[in-house]
Amino acid sequence: VIEYTTGLPIELRIFFHDSTIRRNVAILITAKKVHIQNLPQMIALLNGFGGLSAGLIGICEIITSKQNTLLQLFIIILGIITFSGSLASFIRLSSSSKLIDEKFIKTTNLFIFILAIISTYYSYKIDNYYLLPLILLFSTWGFLFVLPIGGADAPIVISILNSLSGWSTVLIGFSIKAPIL
Repeated sequence: VIEYTTGLPIELRIFFHDSTIRRNVAILITAKKVHIQNLPQMIALLNGFGGLSAGLIGICEIITSKQNTLLQLFIIILGIITFSGSLASFIRLSSSSKLIDEKFIKTTNLFIFILAIISTYYSYKIDNYYLLPLILLFSTWGFLFVLPIGGADAPIVISILNSLSGWSTVLIGFSIKAPIL
């Protein structure tokens, strides 16, 4: 891992390695304390934190590079959607009640998704000032997209979010030219 992060500034390398060690310790402690009935919630959170770390690496790449690439934006989008969607699936699995009307969620999702696509265009073409709205819009969209899904479909959604987390890690490997990722 050290070999592939040597191109980054020392502060980012220390942050990257420190956060990796802390994440692994937290996973081990959590896995020992969680009951088998709560495994889907734990897996949803772990997938979400994997997506969050991928999104944060994408943000660090954009901040340190001179030009935004679609690959970097796609890493951030996938990571943020994975994180917020996993939080929504965790909340949905933890509670049995409906939180919001589904018709409202569908209408809001469409509106947020259109704004997020516009924000992606401006982040790519103009400047990094549109990066924060991009992150906020896609995190809201990912949360509201997954929130109404529950019951027997929840493990399927969690596995889809797991694959998104994996794809964002693969894209990081392409971005930083690390074949091991």
